[in-house]
Amino acid sequence: MRLIIVSGLFAIVLPFAIGLFATKKRVGLDVSERFLERLDEIPSGATEQQRELSSGNLKNWMADHPVSAAQYARYVMPMDILYLLALGSFLGLASNWLAADMQWPASFAGIPIWIWLWLLPALYIVADIIEDSMIAMLMTSPRLIKPVTVRALTRIKGIKIGSVGAAMLQTAVLGVLTLLWSNGA
Repeated sequence: MRLIIVSGLFAIVLPFAIGLFATKKRVGLDVSERFLERLDEIPSGATEQQRELSSGNLKNWMADHPVSAAQYARYVMPMDILYLLALGSFLGLASNWLAADMQWPASFAGIPIWIWLWLLPALYIVADIIEDSMIAMLMTSPRLIKPVTVRALTRIKGIKIGSVGAAMLQTAVLGVLTLLWSNGA
């Protein structure tokens, strides 16, 4: 239970800490928006065509913002790894704790439910680590920026967002089911 609370606390606090560090003044508009993790565009692009997240625009952005690119890789990504571990751990641990507190219907008896409950949080953790690693590599090695790597980054971002949303929904549904099927502990 303590580990659930601590991981939940870090999952709540770390976004604020990252936001306090990654201000527009310190890391620039684009990195403060965490554009590679959240958006499908480059916020500082002057025209709609320049805002499109493409390999050419990303290379141009890096040439124009080398300090911001380095800070994204060196400071923001390590903090994001701490966050994803805290959030993923919270979702997995909370789901398991809630499931253990339930009186499951007989049809579920004997099924190793903990395995299923860790699938979505684990998928989120793996996808976000891959995304963070790709961002760090791209921000430090512009020669790796190609159409295929930008497409891969966009796809892994979709997997990350989908899996964390599904893991959050799983935890919420288990919380409601615990109210209905509680062991009374």
